[in-house]
Amino acid sequence: MFQLLNEALLPANMAYTCLLVLALIYWIFVILGAFDLDVLDFDFDVDADVDVDVDTDIDASSLGGIFSGLLSFFNFGKVPFMILYSFNSLWMWVLGIMTNHYIGNGSLTYFFIFLIPIIIIAMIITKMITMPFLPFFEGFNTGMEPTDYSGEVGTMKTNLLRNRYGKAEVIIGNDTHHISVKLIDDAKVSRVDRDHEVVILGRDDSGKFFWVDAFTDNLSLDNT
Repeated sequence: MFQLLNEALLPANMAYTCLLVLALIYWIFVILGAFDLDVLDFDFDVDADVDVDVDTDIDASSLGGIFSGLLSFFNFGKVPFMILYSFNSLWMWVLGIMTNHYIGNGSLTYFFIFLIPIIIIAMIITKMITMPFLPFFEGFNTGMEPTDYSGEVGTMKTNLLRNRYGKAEVIIGNDTHHISVKLIDDAKVSRVDRDHEVVILGRDDSGKFFWVDAFTDNLSLDNT
C-alpha cells in the first residue's frame, strides 16, 4: 500500500493522481447529495458545422470535421462528460503507475515522454468500457430532437438552477423522452427541484435544449 502511494506521488505520476483525486471528490459529493450528476457536465456538439468560406477555408472545415469525428469516436456527446473523465483519469493513473514502475524513473521527463500514448490508450479503454451503455445514455443526449415539446409538461430528473442546464422527462402517449432544459430569463422561480414539473415553452435557437418555466407554485424558490 505504501509503495503504491509512493508511486502515485512521484513527479511522473502526480498529474494523473491529481486528476483521479478530482474525479473521486466529485463522486463523493454526488453520493453525499451535495452535487447533482450534471454539476460539472458539459455539452459537446460533435455534429456542429464549421462556418467557413468554401473557396478559401477548405482546410479549416476539414480539420473541424476531423476533430468532431474524434470526439464522437471517443463517445464525447454520447456519454456524460464526468463519466468519461472519471474513467479516463482512472486508466491514465493506472497506466502511468505501471509505465513508470517498469520502465521509468519517476522524473517529469518520463511523464512528458509517455503522456500522449497514455492519454490515447486510456481513451480507447474508456470507449470500450462505455460502448455497452450508449443505448442508456441516448435519451440524455443534448443533440437535436425531432419532436417539438412546446406546451408539454415535463418532470425534472435533475435539480434545475437558473443559467444551468437540467434534464427533464416528458411522457407523450406511451413514449418517454428525456430532454435538456433551461429556465427562461424571466422565470417565476430560480430553482426547480428534482421530480417537480415544468412547462416547456419552446426550443432554443441552437436546437440543443428547450426553454422551460415552473409549472406549479409549490416549488423550491431561491431568488437571491
